[in-house]
Amino acid sequence: MKRIRIFSALGLCLALALRAPAEDKSAEYRLGPKDLLEIKVLEVPELNVERRVADDGSITLPLLGNFAVQGLTAAEARGQLEALLKEKYVNRADVSIIVKDFANKPVSILGAVQRPGSLNISGRWFLLQAISAAGGVTEGAGRKIYVLRRSDNGLSDT
Repeated sequence: MKRIRIFSALGLCLALALRAPAEDKSAEYRLGPKDLLEIKVLEVPELNVERRVADDGSITLPLLGNFAVQGLTAAEARGQLEALLKEKYVNRADVSIIVKDFANKPVSILGAVQRPGSLNISGRWFLLQAISAAGGVTEGAGRKIYVLRRSDNGLSDT
């Protein structure tokens, strides 16, 4: 019971992971607006392009038009693109999708906010913007805010 009271007394705990995921982490990274993707298709050279994800979560590809990638991992997007190419153009498709610029950075907001959870942000956000995006603080929020950050090299600070 004391732990619950202590947590609610602390108020709001905000965990910011404002870092570009490492190369090995890109498999779990979810694509979003403003990410820069490098796409290569061995069998269809016209599709060897770099595209920035639009605000609606799609990219425009030659021959195919709009292709939705928001919320997918690079591997999931690759699989969907391979399936689409096999369906329309080729018998076999060797597709590579590399995230060259991680512009959509995940932020986790926990504690005494209206909608705790994960936000995908791009660009530079201030603490107040992140709290507002989570619906603001609840009535029972305390007076302290903890910000936990991790840098590209894996180090963190509070």
